[in-house]
Amino acid sequence: MNAAAPVLAAKGLSMSYPGVRALSDVDFDIRAGEVHAVVGQNGAGKSTLIKILSGELSGYEGVLLLDGSPIRMASPSEGLRAGIAVIPQELQLVSTLSAADNILLGREPTGRLGLVDGPELGRQAALAMSLVKAEGAALPSQDARVSTLEAGHRQFVAIARALSLDARVLIMDEPSSSLGPGETRRLEQVVQDLAAHGTA
Repeated sequence: MNAAAPVLAAKGLSMSYPGVRALSDVDFDIRAGEVHAVVGQNGAGKSTLIKILSGELSGYEGVLLLDGSPIRMASPSEGLRAGIAVIPQELQLVSTLSAADNILLGREPTGRLGLVDGPELGRQAALAMSLVKAEGAALPSQDARVSTLEAGHRQFVAIARALSLDARVLIMDEPSSSLGPGETRRLEQVVQDLAAHGTA
């Protein structure tokens, strides 16, 4: 049994929409290095839970605890600042940009004249991609245009982007839904490796 304090915990999370109780008294603890799965039929509240954890929904009942302290995020940017990153089922990548550009999109390093520092962007993207590794799984080139990548490699780029934001809790919404068996196995290896290094 893992005695470490939870990175993220929920106590009595509930959410209602007009005429619908989407979540009712959800409790959980997530510790560093743990991997959890949320399963249920369509309409069971999985998407609502993800939206609460990411900061997209704030009008819920109950308490979220980050490192033991109550937290109520009012936006996804607050969720990211708290170290909680969501990779949606429909990956939010720009297909015409390179993997590196997608990883640092909106946070590109700049030089003294305010222009993008290409070498530094490449260095930071390479560092993020190095965190996404699996035995026997080749990583995509960071210079490759996302539109040319297979589904599994696009998933790796999305994970690298989340890790570049210092995510401590990584939430993936149906990450294998568009992957084949081989890509799914590689994704499972990546998740296991991230967990071994403390990502929840």
